[in-house]
Amino acid sequence: MEPIRLQSFGYRHGPPPDGAEVIDTRHLPVDHATLAGLAHLNGRHARILRLVTGVPGVRAFITSLVNHALALPADQPRRIALGCETGRHVSPALVTTAHLHLRARGYRVVPLHRDIYTGRGER
Repeated sequence: MEPIRLQSFGYRHGPPPDGAEVIDTRHLPVDHATLAGLAHLNGRHARILRLVTGVPGVRAFITSLVNHALALPADQPRRIALGCETGRHVSPALVTTAHLHLRARGYRVVPLHRDIYTGRGER
């Protein structure tokens, strides 16, 4: 069985990763002004995770993402790339949260974050 590969990226830093199904998350109503004040943190940090997953509609989005990942054929590569503007906050938080949900159900998941350290901030 192929692992599920979830990758975050930022559209600002280049095109989506090759070979992955791409989901644009820029439509989610995340408060970007608040995120700008937390630029030193990234989407794997607990504070960012709480902020992003606390936005109305985001938990339903994550549930849909998890269900979609599970519906992909297990005998073929399963790669989903989630893109936001910079790839530092929103898409990494979504990948991290979906990874935790899938792992809790016993699935092998490979979380990748292409642009999480691009620019300033914690490493």
